[in-house]
Amino acid sequence: MATTSYVLEILSPVGQNGKPDPYAPKTTFEVIVSSFSGEPLIYLRLADPRGGERAFALGKDQAITLHDGLTRAAAYLRYID
Repeated sequence: MATTSYVLEILSPVGQNGKPDPYAPKTTFEVIVSSFSGEPLIYLRLADPRGGERAFALGKDQAITLHDGLTRAAAYLRYID
């Protein structure tokens, strides 16, 4: 199985006012599916501008919970119907 990137977003950290700070260093957030570990998994990768990187592997239940939570939050804010 090849590694496939599904989402690549550039995120701004939250400033003192609770809103994204457009002038602060950005973090890259990526959702990847890969069988790097020998089995297909979803990985969340975060990379900061100083070269630091962290990756998190999601199991099936975690992926579903994260999906449901983001969908409900987006619907609450009326980002989606």
